[in-house]
Amino acid sequence: MEDHLREHAEALKRFKKECMEAEYIYPGLKLWRQISIPLISVFPRLTDLHQETCLLQNPFFTVVDMDCSPCSNVQEVRELQDPILRDTQHATPLTYKTTQLPVSLDQLHDLYVNNKKEFDAEGSKILVNNRHELMPKEWFSQIKKDNNLYMWKINTLNSARILRQLIPRPKIVPKFGQASERFIIVDTQRTHFEIPDTECNYSFLLALSGKRTILLKPAQECKHLCKSLKIDLMESQLLWYNWWYWRPLAEDAAKNETFISQLGSYC
Repeated sequence: MEDHLREHAEALKRFKKECMEAEYIYPGLKLWRQISIPLISVFPRLTDLHQETCLLQNPFFTVVDMDCSPCSNVQEVRELQDPILRDTQHATPLTYKTTQLPVSLDQLHDLYVNNKKEFDAEGSKILVNNRHELMPKEWFSQIKKDNNLYMWKINTLNSARILRQLIPRPKIVPKFGQASERFIIVDTQRTHFEIPDTECNYSFLLALSGKRTILLKPAQECKHLCKSLKIDLMESQLLWYNWWYWRPLAEDAAKNETFISQLGSYC
């Protein structure tokens, strides 16, 4: 009995200590973020780190007792003709044909060249095969020579506005609430790859060129109740999903074609 009480007292002591540490950690990080703002104006390349919601993800993080009922009865991806905002508030994934015009590598290159000063100043980078990074000017010089998976992450409002010249906001995405973070994904190696997590849980993947089969796998916490879904994402088609319940995977391409897409999110 005494041992049990002693263990309980020690556990309570550790809990109080962790709470006290948390009281200092979060205000401290907030203060550091505010202090760093003048630094960003002098070194714009640090903007990406300053606006990053999570600098280091925990691959072992899981939600205890997660409610999986929203995805438990979903049997397929809904295909809609004219979706409305209410459709996006459900956990069920949906897809529809947008008015987005096809986007080529040459168009992306021209957009960069015409706005080179802004893109370079903000230090946007392209992740190659999830291994190393390139600056945009390096990327465009080699993209037509090598077969790789490229993910161009844009994380500033200014760059997002520039990108909107080529890729307007899809109709289904509300005017207010869209995250500035977005990815331009270019896959020239035509092998399977995981779609990255987004800043907000409501995500959309817009096919800009080519097509791919997308497999929506249930989250680790819900795989015992929810089933995997599959859809052929065609050019100009948008897939809307909630990554809280599904994690998308692009499967191997059947044809020898480059797949270009934009990934964004809404809170």
